[in-house]
Amino acid sequence: GTFRDYPLALCSKGISVDQSFIDGNAWRNIPRLSMYNFVKTLMKVSNLIHRVDTFKRYLKLGSGEKSLPPCCAVFLEAVNDAITSITSTLPPEMCRDMPELSSLYSAAFTTSIGGRLWNEALDACISNSGEGDKNDKLKHLILEMVRVGDIDKLVDMSLTVVGGSGDLFQLATTIVEEAALEQQDDLDSGLDYWGCLYTLHASRGNWKQAAEAMDICGKVTVSSALSKTNSLTRGASKKVMDLASLSAHACAHAVSLVDTPHQYIGEHRDTILTKEDIDRRAVRASALRALSMDECSPNSISSILKSPSLDTIDILARMGYYEHAIAVAAGVSSKRMSNPSGVDVFFDSLRHILCTYLVPEAMACSAISDEDNQLESRSKLVQMRGSSSVCELENASKSSPSTTSPVQATMAMNLLHQYTTLYSKRCGGLGLSVASAILDLNGNGVLPIWLKDLCMFGSPANGSNLFAQRNCNSSISDPSALVRLLMSHHKYGDSCDVVTAILSSQASSSSPSSRLPEKGSIDYVPYDLIDRLWQIIENIASTSTSASEKAQKKIQRLLQSRTCMEKSLAKHFERLKLSEDGLRSARTLSNNA
Repeated sequence: GTFRDYPLALCSKGISVDQSFIDGNAWRNIPRLSMYNFVKTLMKVSNLIHRVDTFKRYLKLGSGEKSLPPCCAVFLEAVNDAITSITSTLPPEMCRDMPELSSLYSAAFTTSIGGRLWNEALDACISNSGEGDKNDKLKHLILEMVRVGDIDKLVDMSLTVVGGSGDLFQLATTIVEEAALEQQDDLDSGLDYWGCLYTLHASRGNWKQAAEAMDICGKVTVSSALSKTNSLTRGASKKVMDLASLSAHACAHAVSLVDTPHQYIGEHRDTILTKEDIDRRAVRASALRALSMDECSPNSISSILKSPSLDTIDILARMGYYEHAIAVAAGVSSKRMSNPSGVDVFFDSLRHILCTYLVPEAMACSAISDEDNQLESRSKLVQMRGSSSVCELENASKSSPSTTSPVQATMAMNLLHQYTTLYSKRCGGLGLSVASAILDLNGNGVLPIWLKDLCMFGSPANGSNLFAQRNCNSSISDPSALVRLLMSHHKYGDSCDVVTAILSSQASSSSPSSRLPEKGSIDYVPYDLIDRLWQIIENIASTSTSASEKAQKKIQRLLQSRTCMEKSLAKHFERLKLSEDGLRSARTLSNNA
């Protein structure tokens, strides 16, 4: 007979080869050779399936349910032999309804998962077209790859076409995001679903979606930590702060790679975050992480995460994290730039950081209460090294954190110099505030040379306008205010030295005859202030005739400083005679001061 009369052909037409077929007469019309070949094929398939079952049983016994890749490869070879035999010898219609074929594909999938043979597992899942739970198996495959950390392989596999409906990427991102949200309350879990989701989006260049993933990651992590009624363990707290900082910086990095007009996230949620908002959050997250890692930080991360910005700035500066404190202050200030008439938060915060905490460290003076002694008097060498990139103290770099105060004070003074010079342009009067803090802390102390030069001439020094307040390229100088500050702290000799230095600087400037007031060339000299200084010194000298020898020596030095100031004034007036316009301008400004 023809092929259509054979049992295989009859099966392909929907005629079942069961006991009724054998007991009936239909088989009697089939040639004996065809029936023999059919039975032989079924026996071969049966033997191959039996071999698969045997391999599977011994594979479990030998590996304790954890299949090794070499063993799995042997097992998969047996499974493929059975599948090939069935699909190549039996009609497609019959194969589709065979439960044995579905079981073989399931066995191949399970074994491939155990042996981490991801391509084989995906092929078994896709090829088993008769399974209704294909998506469940794909979910199991994706989550298992995340669990063992084979993210790079998952990225490669995300290009695979699944069922003609598209690649695996969309399914993978959905599954991973769902898994990440499900485990948000499990802070002890070691699975990094959010990192995997970020990697998947980044592999496609979807930086905005990557930023959204990291944004959600940080928010759910912090929210979960704050919702805990019991205090977290040290390890869980560290993980929360690490993940919050990492997600904030990853979000900022991803947003920076988005086209400029679209550098924001959250358009599908209630709150939209711009790039500036995200950058500020990243800075704050780094600062809070550094704070949480300190041995003297609060034990509860809830108090750290909930702390207001000003409190965060204060505790960071108090513990020696000056760079973090200044960075957080700059972020808060930029957030309030929309209110130009308001308080300059950055200036107030920077002045608080430098004058309240850094100046005492630089002056090696710790006039603090017993309650705060442990925190403020501890060594801050490690924090200071991390705060400054220009601290070039060889002895400090070779010292251990237990080094005593002289090295720490020197490093603090370098930081004070760095910050005051760097921010004096942005924050007018910062140098005077630092000088006032130093004099308030130690009335007998001497201002550093760099600080006096900064207040007198700015940095770098520009053309002289004498005592006029000048806005130089890098800072604002105000010599008159410096003289008043020194006089208020009874440092009359230093006040004379400032006047002498300012008046002497005129000699190196342009010729008075060529400096015209209508072009802005005005030399301002506070003559009334100088007269008052001269009179104070005169009163001190006249009322101290019976003073001790030590006091008399101080008075002599004071009179010498005043004499130098008088000589500088005399030379100043001689130069003013060269230009009547300059003299008239100076007198006018002095009378209006």
